[in-house]
Amino acid sequence: MRKEPPPLIQIEQDSPEVIEATRKQIANMAAAICETPGNLTIQQGRVMHASGYLSALMLHELISRETYTRLQSELWQARDAAWAEEDGAAQG
Repeated sequence: MRKEPPPLIQIEQDSPEVIEATRKQIANMAAAICETPGNLTIQQGRVMHASGYLSALMLHELISRETYTRLQSELWQARDAAWAEEDGAAQG
């Protein structure tokens, strides 16, 4: 059986830089929701983009399953908070 060569580049999983960049993506998604009130198509697209970003990080083993789950939870919380803010602004 043929042995696979080691990867040419060693990548640290769950690096603080990657997690910080991901949190910026989540913040950008929440801001985009607030900037497009009433446009559910664009808002859902932003949420899907951020979710896909997280999935790609996990697929390429840049983040662990545990970190993915935690960041996905942060994503849903940011989405819900942005929608709540939008609803509050529409009612106020």
